[in-house]
Amino acid sequence: MTGYWKASLGVILVFVLGCASGTLGSSLYFSHRIALLAQRGTAGYIEFVEKHTTRNLHLDPQQKKEIHAYFMANLADRKQLETQIRPQIEQLNVRTFQQVKSVLRPDQAQLFHDNTLELRKGFARAARASGAAAPSDLGGTTNDAGNPARSLP
Repeated sequence: MTGYWKASLGVILVFVLGCASGTLGSSLYFSHRIALLAQRGTAGYIEFVEKHTTRNLHLDPQQKKEIHAYFMANLADRKQLETQIRPQIEQLNVRTFQQVKSVLRPDQAQLFHDNTLELRKGFARAARASGAAAPSDLGGTTNDAGNPARSLP
């Protein structure tokens, strides 16, 4: 192989490795950022929205304070709405899981059940880490230890 081809392949290799490391680095960075946002729950989402919608507005301190109060009121309203519709969400999820299980073979249904328990435990751990209430979106509730308090249908 001539020096010209070696140099060309070297340059191509540098670009390919640079692309791969950039993709990997970006993926790790953004997955970490998303995980942090998810841990903070609704409060983290509201903070994110507030920050990104007002970042280039050059607000004075009074405006910042007033806008922050609006976002916090929004958060309180969201939490109130969530408590109101939580039973409906649980019923919907129970119905969906029953429909899914009706299609599965017995061995698949057991694995599906195990997967939902594992997912609920993960939600409970994330909620404890963020100080939020443990969600019961998977058709069941959790006890103080974050374990399922009732089984899925």
